[in-house]
Formats: sequence, structure tokens, C-alpha cells
Amino acid sequence: MKMNQIRLHEADGLHSWGLEFNFLPQDKEQDASEFIIACKTVLSKNYCWFFQCGSESKTGYKYFELWNDDIFVLLSEAEKVAKEIDAEIVVPLSILEKIILNNA
Repeated sequence: MKMNQIRLHEADGLHSWGLEFNFLPQDKEQDASEFIIACKTVLSKNYCWFFQCGSESKTGYKYFELWNDDIFVLLSEAEKVAKEIDAEIVVPLSILEKIILNNA
């Protein structure tokens, strides 16, 4: 199992789609530098990304918000970051259902 995990964040009315890192409580002290650098390097400049992390710290929870409502753009971008840092992508069931329904 890969150590790093990137979770897809579902648009919730407050935030749009996004990529989350160090999202588990036990990850709050884990370094996120590699994730931050990868996002700033490989995320497409064709879309608007907003780095919402809550602090300038290189550790703890990190969130890159995508200002676009296309879930397939988010998934494609997540794959690029995951490949860059050798991480797996965690897709919540609610998002997986949307992907399946859009492909039906």
C-alpha cells in the first residue's frame, strides 16, 4: 500500500472540488512539502486553483481547490499529482457514484 494518499474533495456549497492531503487526524504532523510542490508544478494552468491550507506550515492538512465543476478534470489532475508523489487517490463513495452516473 502506498503511504501517501490524496483524497478528492466534493463540492459542498462552501468549497468547490479539490485535492486534500494529510486529511486524517493522525497526519496532522506529517510533511506535505512534496504534495505542495507537485501541485504547484503539475496542476494544469488552464484551470484556476486556490491553495487553501489554513496556514503557511509545510505540515498538516492541505487543500487545493479547483474552481471548475467538472469532476473529470479533478480526477485527471489528481492522477498527475498522485503519479508525481507516488500516492494513491482516495475517492469518497459519493463522488464515485457521480462518476459512475455520468458515465452510464
